[in-house]
Amino acid sequence: MSLAMFWIPALMLSAIIGGAIVLASKHATTLSDDAAPASSDALDIYKRQLRDVEQDAKNGTLEPDEATRLRTEIARRILALDARAQSDTTTSGPGWPITAISMAAVVTLGGALYWQMGAYGYQDLPLNARLQAAQTALSTRMSQTDAEALYQAPAPELDTEMSDLLAQLRQAMVDHPERIDGWSLLARSEARVGNFAAAWRAQDEFITRQTGSATAQDHAVLADMLVQAAGGYVSPHAQAALGRALALDGSNAISRYYTGLMMIQIGRPDVALTYWDALLREGPESAPWIQSIRARVDALAWQAGQPNYTTPTPASGFAGPSADDIEAASDLSAEDRAAMINGMVEGLAAELAADGGTVEKWARLITSLSVLGRTDEAQGILDEAKGAFAQDPSALDILKQSASQAGLRF
Repeated sequence: MSLAMFWIPALMLSAIIGGAIVLASKHATTLSDDAAPASSDALDIYKRQLRDVEQDAKNGTLEPDEATRLRTEIARRILALDARAQSDTTTSGPGWPITAISMAAVVTLGGALYWQMGAYGYQDLPLNARLQAAQTALSTRMSQTDAEALYQAPAPELDTEMSDLLAQLRQAMVDHPERIDGWSLLARSEARVGNFAAAWRAQDEFITRQTGSATAQDHAVLADMLVQAAGGYVSPHAQAALGRALALDGSNAISRYYTGLMMIQIGRPDVALTYWDALLREGPESAPWIQSIRARVDALAWQAGQPNYTTPTPASGFAGPSADDIEAASDLSAEDRAAMINGMVEGLAAELAADGGTVEKWARLITSLSVLGRTDEAQGILDEAKGAFAQDPSALDILKQSASQAGLRF
């Protein structure tokens, strides 16, 4: 259906309906105006009758009782006439000019709203059809290669020194491909200059050469590089990397963020909202994905059929590692990085033990302990938090969600 074939009939139908309403309003106003002289004539008659009764009573041609009865009857009729006149005035409406202006405003605003949100020619889709469409979209997405070709990322601009260093690193991996850590270094270096297509290939080589010992974070980094190389598109290749990361660590935030993004792209905003809402509640606010979620979550909730959704507010106090902390930790050894994370968790635990805190802080501590493998401690903190928030159903829902993600008993 062409644009003209939709809008011309729609505007004509709106004009016909609006014109009919305006004409009806104008006719009603005319009837009301015509009724006014008739009411005035009847009142004059009743007044004349009243004068005649007074004159006959004065001349003695009417008995006093009969005169009183006639006065009462005429007065009753005058009051009834006045009541009918008031009713006509009240129900006559605002008048056809105001009705015409109102109809024009309704048609204009309705058309503008449909222009922004409507989809002419689009068939109504029952839930089953929408789910089937989402499944079809999931299974027929274009490949990573096609997405990269379509995106055509600009070539990075490098100074001579950086260009020489990258060239040396690339050649070193050609000469010594068995150096596993070298592939990780090459992947990070390519990503740092914005060459994500080369970065994900180096990261993929790094994972392959670990022969099954790659971590959830290794797979999540690969997925991130794949999405960046495709201009924000989550390809089947990236989906597979996300699946491997979540299989190893269901709480991996990067993987959950991109899984939510993929759900948006295939038409499942309801599932995406589940992922992103949980990430907002967990924080920290400094995490790189939080601001992206906050910018889109209200519209996402509307698409998911939850117009009354309330965006979680940022948790105060302890907010986890800052962006600088994360950057610094990336250059640490595994032992130093673990010590840094444990120190932050201990700091949060000490804060809650001393001063208490919001349920979001308790949930964050539970999640952090479970990620570190300190399951027994996480269970103990969960049990303590359940007691502290026993009278707050919304807080218990947050704790229950954290327990589910951490695999704890609620």
